[in-house]
Amino acid sequence: MIIFENRASTILYNLLCSNKSNGIYILPANICPIVPLVFEKAKQPYEFCDISLTSLCLDENLILNKITNRIYSGILFVRTYGTTDDFDHFLKKIKLLSPQITIIDDQCPNIPEFLPKSTSADIIL
Repeated sequence: MIIFENRASTILYNLLCSNKSNGIYILPANICPIVPLVFEKAKQPYEFCDISLTSLCLDENLILNKITNRIYSGILFVRTYGTTDDFDHFLKKIKLLSPQITIIDDQCPNIPEFLPKSTSADIIL
């Protein structure tokens, strides 16, 4: 399903409100400041995670360690500076370790694509 809105934050808010969970979402430490505000407004708990010095996206080792030791509701994976690197191997590892986790692949910094490539993410913004 493809959903259009004027702002991705509206889609994110609607998603968080319609899929209420008490669990925590992981957000990258370099996230746009509007995103934590959306989580606050939706009353969805979250925590920040450091980014990788090489990819500038979520640190893969830290994430895999976190989800191995604790149950999370979701991960917001932001493609910093619009990177088009292939992170599907990482997203698949997350799903193997924690199949119930919701993965949001935030491609907002990228050039818009209306027919995105196949991904292991549950949602693409």
